[in-house]
Amino acid sequence: ANLMGHAGEVSISQAHFLGSPGTIRLSVSSPLQISSGEISIDLPQDRVAAVAGQDSTGVTRTSQTVDIIPSERPIDIGLTYQIASDTPGPDILLNAGYRAQGGDPNPYIGFALSHSF
Repeated sequence: ANLMGHAGEVSISQAHFLGSPGTIRLSVSSPLQISSGEISIDLPQDRVAAVAGQDSTGVTRTSQTVDIIPSERPIDIGLTYQIASDTPGPDILLNAGYRAQGGDPNPYIGFALSHSF
């Protein structure tokens, strides 16, 4: 309960980049991060033993509360180039980026091709 989180993104884009039919976009973002609060967990632990030869439907439960401790805020930097059309035909998406802070700094690259009929 009382969870607090933060997320955000700032981006800039340019349509018809360098005379091409595509749009280029540069973004700096921070994905959703839960920064404070607590989580209550209620789990079944055991079944209650039979009483006087009668099967029991009782369940013993364990409850626990976990406090959220903030970690380093992740910051992602991304570059996207997209050629999309309102008419039938191919759409292309190229993207690349890396996590500049707060996690795995390995860069990534992606490519997607779709075709509308």
